[in-house]
Amino acid sequence: MLTIKPLKLHDFTALLELKVPASRLSFVLPFEQAYATRTKNDIFYTLRDNRTVVGFFIIDSAFAHSVTYALRNELGLRNLFIGAEFQDKNYEQQAIDRLRLYAFAINPNCSSICTTLRANDHLGTQLIRSCGFNDTGDKFYGDNGKELIFRCLL
Repeated sequence: MLTIKPLKLHDFTALLELKVPASRLSFVLPFEQAYATRTKNDIFYTLRDNRTVVGFFIIDSAFAHSVTYALRNELGLRNLFIGAEFQDKNYEQQAIDRLRLYAFAINPNCSSICTTLRANDHLGTQLIRSCGFNDTGDKFYGDNGKELIFRCLL
């Protein structure tokens, strides 16, 4: 069973050893890059299957106040990362399912989860839609070019 836990120091080694799947190289950051470029608003969460670290994701704690397209009390999901050796085990879907429940532990007033994906990330778009996120139809132009905005109401 997949679990979500806040990042702890003892998770670092396992997270550093996770490899980026070849198909995701241009779309997700490995742990060392994500951690090195974190902001004070980024909260890292570890994904575990029993005792095995399989990935991580980041929640932007200031998301609802930092981007114009955010809804009130919305969580910003960034960099859902599952290691290459754990692909094709449905961990992404399980992580989103668990996050829907865990979101209220992060913010009891949480109304939705939002994420953006590069317009050319077809695999990511297909995955996030299959996890219950809806394309808002809006576009965001950021550091990575044109991005699509997806939202999942809780």
